Amino acid sequence: EGVAAALLLSKLSVADSQAEAKLSGFWQLIVDEKKQIFTSEKFLLMASEDALCTVLHLTERLFLDHPQRLTGNKVQQYHRALVAVLLSRTWRVRRQAQ
Repeated sequence: EGVAAALLLSKLSVADSQAEAKLSGFWQLIVDEKKQIFTSEKFLLMASEDALCTVLHLTERLFLDHPQRLTGNKVQQYHRALVAVLLSRTWRVRRQAQ
């Protein structure tokens, strides 16, 4: 549910500039290299198929809509998440990632 909420907030920030101004804490949390809320190995291994697909969509939105937020080493966690989704055991998840 948290990943889905993060995806919705990332989409909302593109559509509404007023919402963007209120989301600074959200962005700090999403790109935090130490916390890695949705990109940690433990999270990705335990996530359901739906959660992995949502991580994929969140990663896609970050790469396309918010590349300025993924500076330096912050982007690496999302590269690893993308690779984890591409190497998922289930065909449905891998197909979504292609």
